[in-house]
Amino acid sequence: MVRSAVATTFVNNAVLGFSNGPGITLLGQADEPQTVINNLVEYVGIGIDASTAGDALVRNNAIVDTSVGVVMHPSTEADHNLVAAPVEFVGGTPGAGNIIDLPPFFDPFAAGSPGIDRGSPDGAPSVDFQGAPRPLDGDDDGVAVVDMGPLESPPLGGFHAVQPFRLFDSREGKVPRLGPSSAFFAAQQQARVRFRRRGCEPSC
Repeated sequence: MVRSAVATTFVNNAVLGFSNGPGITLLGQADEPQTVINNLVEYVGIGIDASTAGDALVRNNAIVDTSVGVVMHPSTEADHNLVAAPVEFVGGTPGAGNIIDLPPFFDPFAAGSPGIDRGSPDGAPSVDFQGAPRPLDGDDDGVAVVDMGPLESPPLGGFHAVQPFRLFDSREGKVPRLGPSSAFFAAQQQARVRFRRRGCEPSC
């Protein structure tokens, strides 16, 4: 889980957990703006908790299989997020462009995901989690638009080149180690299988 009490920007991260608590918690004050943009949060009780953040921007995130999507402060700006949760937004009024839908196979990066080419370009990173450029035309409609989440879907039939990235494993004392970008998908799928085998909901 990730917590921050200072001015911080979270970009292109994947938070996968098995907890009742939030995946990302913002604890900043009004003069400490925090930005959470183009991240994935799965298998936690609350996707993003910004209830005590004085000034927070939550944009272009994929929040899937959580009990609550985003807990907002009244001043939180939350727009262009893909949220698949029983309760999507609490404590504030979400902005434009949010999608309340379940992606295919609970996978926000699967072909046909409602978050592909539906994000906002405002503040979006120029590359994705793997270093691929943003935006790409992931739905092949002739217009390249930023995706929601940390991965930018290539045009249909395309693929990303494998790039190295750092994996953090709590069983190894959170020591970073290098792995191929394809490990991102493998880790996500393994977590999904373990989660389903437990036969429990995200809040358990």
